[in-house]
Amino acid sequence: RATVSKTVGWGFDSLLACKRLFFSEGDCRYEIRSGVVGCMALLKIYKRGQGYYTRLWSGLVAFGIAAGGCYVLWLKLAVIANLWVKTLVPVGLCIGAGLLTFWLMNKPGAADFMISAEGEIKKVSWSSRREIAVSTLIVICVVVFMAIMLFAADMTFKSLFMYVIGI
Repeated sequence: RATVSKTVGWGFDSLLACKRLFFSEGDCRYEIRSGVVGCMALLKIYKRGQGYYTRLWSGLVAFGIAAGGCYVLWLKLAVIANLWVKTLVPVGLCIGAGLLTFWLMNKPGAADFMISAEGEIKKVSWSSRREIAVSTLIVICVVVFMAIMLFAADMTFKSLFMYVIGI
């Protein structure tokens, strides 16, 4: 086999060309060789440690929504007399939704998006507590002022139309 490494002859092992299933570069541990996929390839966390909290909370929220849907389905299936059907169908769907969520959170495209989104959030310059309090006070004052102005305009038009129409 021809080597694909630029480090040949420099004391490093040569990298052999690999056929990949769904993981990107840098991970030759879980590859397809001779058509056999290791079970661990499906449980591999893509870029472990990067975008951890973004992926964790996105996955938990997605699973929570799916679990809520499975609970509603379980309530709807309460009319069925067969205990196995009304229990195992929602449980099976919930397990399937959990596995689908895990797979989606580790899919390279989605994971890279969440990793970059978390990186951008870390760059944000957040306002201080005092700035937020002052801004909130200004917004409340403007809203109250606009409400008073709209009330005055409404009363003016009401009085004007009552005078003109004579109601």
